[in-house]
Amino acid sequence: MSTRRSNVRPMLLGFILILAVFGVGLLILVISETPVTKPQEIVVATGSWPPYIVKNSDSQADAREHGPLAAFATEMFRLAGYKIKKLEFDNWEDALDRVASADDEVVAAFPYAYEADIPDLNRKEGSAKQESETKKSREGTGKRTDRFWFTESFFPFAHVLYFNRKKTRVADLARWVESPNPKKSYRLGRVSGYALWPKIVHSVQSISKPYPDIESAFQALRDDKIDLLPESPHVGSMILQAMDPGGKEFGRYWSPEGVMAGSALTLHVLTARNRTGLQLRNQLNAAIATLARQGRLAALRSNFFDKDDPRRKRTPGRIRLMTVAKESCEGEKPCNRFVLARGTSAVVLIWPRFLEESSSTEAPPDDAGSEEYLVKIKSGPHANRLVYVPVSALELNAQGE
Repeated sequence: MSTRRSNVRPMLLGFILILAVFGVGLLILVISETPVTKPQEIVVATGSWPPYIVKNSDSQADAREHGPLAAFATEMFRLAGYKIKKLEFDNWEDALDRVASADDEVVAAFPYAYEADIPDLNRKEGSAKQESETKKSREGTGKRTDRFWFTESFFPFAHVLYFNRKKTRVADLARWVESPNPKKSYRLGRVSGYALWPKIVHSVQSISKPYPDIESAFQALRDDKIDLLPESPHVGSMILQAMDPGGKEFGRYWSPEGVMAGSALTLHVLTARNRTGLQLRNQLNAAIATLARQGRLAALRSNFFDKDDPRRKRTPGRIRLMTVAKESCEGEKPCNRFVLARGTSAVVLIWPRFLEESSSTEAPPDDAGSEEYLVKIKSGPHANRLVYVPVSALELNAQGE
């Protein structure tokens, strides 16, 4: 028998084994030399807005340590392929200027809302040239939509109106807010970089020059330089824990109607309006869509709004007993009285003093009725009137017949 064939087979198998070992080693070497794709590091700007965004005293703190919105934005950028190397805190307008500047390292800023045109309420009618110059000086380098790309919204922003209890009666404020044609009788304050909504812009006597921060704006409200200050109830409550811990100096009012129609805004990330900014905006939109599918957008929102005091919402009610209502008019005393039929729908605007005192950390308004609700009638011949009704006559959380 020939042994040549039997000798060739072990040699061939050995050669194949050597090639296999060599190939595996080469593959490992190639993989080890291939660079791992790392997230691109970027600088993002924002402003102090507690409790949503809080400037950490540690300048080297991770962006996630600056509050829930900062943590959410960090995750948003991560999903888009970026790592926030540094979160720059600045005045809200200055932060936007940095995004728009080609010479600055800041590539995006958050959170911002679409803005309404702010008229110069102190300006007298003049020539078209003067009006153009006034508008230019007011808007600076242009409106936000002309300068920046907006991502999809990722957080709702609800306003309330803060007022000085010593200067403004809440019943008077309620009549003004709820009126379809309010008198221009209040001075409105605003913070630099904050967006306003069209209805309130055209319903006030004047709009202040921008204050640099929310603390300065509340101080102006305290000093009677302004009458009203729009702000998130969460932010206002946080600031007033230091300025007005007893809740006796400042009050707040909320409504979805009248002057405050359109006051619920949405927040966005802004990028420079160029090709690079457009690419970043599109990547962030994809990340926002992913977070929405995962339910994390809803979780972020519910973390704040599901915990709101139910008395701060427009609690619906129904007149359960025929009663005499007293209309709220200018001055200290009710002006008209009329009968409300059983089943008439209403919403509560001001709670009775004893209910305020028993279930709120804020002091009740001076004009809160001791035994009455101030309500807005929603049905029947007296619809849209603001009236005082006895506590015993109103069934809360009930719909009218």
